[in-house]
Amino acid sequence: MSKVKRLLDMMTYINLKRTFTAREIADEFGVSVRTVQRDLLELSHWGVPLYAEQGPHGGYTVLKNSLLPPILFTEEEAISMYFAYESLLHYNSLPFNTEIKAALHKFYMHLPPDAKEKLKMLRDYISFWTPLRHIHAPLLKDLLDSAIAGAKLRIRYNAKRGMSSRLIRPIGVYANNGLWYCPAYLYEKDSISLFRIDRIFDIEIIEEDPGTYMTLREWLSNEETKEPIKLKVRLTREGVRQCLTNPWLEQYVASDNEAGYIEMMIETSEIHFTGDFFFSLGSDAIVEEPAEMVSYICEKAQSILKLYQNENK
Repeated sequence: MSKVKRLLDMMTYINLKRTFTAREIADEFGVSVRTVQRDLLELSHWGVPLYAEQGPHGGYTVLKNSLLPPILFTEEEAISMYFAYESLLHYNSLPFNTEIKAALHKFYMHLPPDAKEKLKMLRDYISFWTPLRHIHAPLLKDLLDSAIAGAKLRIRYNAKRGMSSRLIRPIGVYANNGLWYCPAYLYEKDSISLFRIDRIFDIEIIEEDPGTYMTLREWLSNEETKEPIKLKVRLTREGVRQCLTNPWLEQYVASDNEAGYIEMMIETSEIHFTGDFFFSLGSDAIVEEPAEMVSYICEKAQSILKLYQNENK
């Protein structure tokens, strides 16, 4: 067995075993204990996180159980993975920012010279572009961890009416148009509300919440509503284009080449939030139902018109 193959096989073996002695490795691979010690030192230089404990009952422990065995990629697969990672760097905040940069560096450093040249050339012709926003969301990772753990949180949130305290249970996080959002169960309203993560300033973990809630996937597909109400919207061609970029609307957009429409069910509690979105599209989105949303949008337009009229008197 070649040294390289032995090291790769050894990496897989210790990652599965986690705790072991040099003698166990020596017996497994048919080499001396001294050779095993040299191999383990080399693996640690590769980045394998090993902890050595001295003494008659000592041995080795893999510090993290997240080390993956070697994976062989073709040149095209490696380049595609590199660009997939690079596309995430358009976001100022990422839940695994340090790890992504480290992985990106490893991909690049292990590419053969001809693949590196091809990658440099491709950079001039392809990009997975997301609008770069100079907005940071430092609590992104904490909210993701809380969603996975099922934690009840008290947050300080910068809402339209100023800073407020909310009790929430996050159901996940998602990115859209350069910004990060957190749908969460809002206890005071007994419904799912949407929070922009960069507007969350403090998090306090209150307790675990073992209750059953809508998942992020279910919320994005809007398959479940507690107080369903019909939404019907006429769209221009530009309105169709804008709605297709929205993750919770795109599957409900029907269109031909010139125009389109949306028919779906939404929660009554989301009338204002959804109305704000369609209001931002102006004449490219005309809400026909529900009547409450039509009234809300009309009142919003009238208040803005009145404001401008007063300013120009």
